[in-house]
Amino acid sequence: MATLSPLAMLILYIALAAAPSSAKQVIAKFSLTQRMVFTRQADELWLKRDDLGNAVYWKTEKAKLIVRGGTSNSVEELNLLNSFALTGQEDWSKPTTVLSKAEKMEVRTTPKQNGITVTVFLSNEKSQECSIEWYESDSP
Repeated sequence: MATLSPLAMLILYIALAAAPSSAKQVIAKFSLTQRMVFTRQADELWLKRDDLGNAVYWKTEKAKLIVRGGTSNSVEELNLLNSFALTGQEDWSKPTTVLSKAEKMEVRTTPKQNGITVTVFLSNEKSQECSIEWYESDSP
């Protein structure tokens, strides 16, 4: 169901975990053309439609990203502790650095108004930046 890289999963985890309780929608912009939109549901679930229009629910729990739904309606728990040095209790309202356990990768977060910027460094070189924005209404 979740066919994203561990890095993409970490970015989505940060996007959903950092969103304030007042946020009704979160948009993770990976590039000018690639973005993912999540809408808050009950019980701290976030809804995202897959490419076929099926409902897929996402939830953060400690350092895990739980994904349920899709065509098979299966549940997948992705433990980010396997790939990254996380506690599951990070304060995303402050600049935070997350280190990869497997490669020379560092993920730095910078809070901004109504969102957070996630910058990825590979071997101390900036390689990617993702903008995460949250909104208090269902449409930005």
